[in-house]
Amino acid sequence: TIPVRRRGLLFAIREGTGGLLGFLMLMAVGPIVAKLDYPKNYTVLFFTTFVFMFISWTTLLFVKEAPAPLERRVKPLREHMSGLLAAVRGDRDLLRFFVCRWTFGLAQIAAPSFFAMRAVAVLGAGQAAAITVKLAMVTMLSRSAVSFVAGPLGDRFGYRLVTSLASLSAAFGIAMALLATNVWGFYA
Repeated sequence: TIPVRRRGLLFAIREGTGGLLGFLMLMAVGPIVAKLDYPKNYTVLFFTTFVFMFISWTTLLFVKEAPAPLERRVKPLREHMSGLLAAVRGDRDLLRFFVCRWTFGLAQIAAPSFFAMRAVAVLGAGQAAAITVKLAMVTMLSRSAVSFVAGPLGDRFGYRLVTSLASLSAAFGIAMALLATNVWGFYA
């Protein structure tokens, strides 16, 4: 239902507004972290996260998908999986895309832990804990701003460029954290 040349715009709207809402949520998280002692603050935050995830999943139950325009033959799972494997084996670019996304995804999983541990090493545990919410807010705002640009950029010049720029910016962020000697290095 989404034209190929408009997928970036959808990405921009989805990720950009999601980042802005995340930023607003983090503004509410700051006082909780500051006023409540551990483990009460984490208990409140985890419970709140559960509530919002539950609302999200419940809302998804009411989404009606448009009927598929073509009749499809329902394939057994084994046949479906072998077809996917054949598609990946038969298309080198698709395989390269998956390898790129998988490795980038693994790096994205490790990055928050790396940033947190580096912040503790540079700033000390007390100061690192105090700026965690602010760093998350900077991340949300920058992600939101970049998403509004990246989507249309991908529609116009291709998503390979956007993926390459995302990888470069992630590498730049890690380099900045390695070189950081104060809180401003982490904000960058």
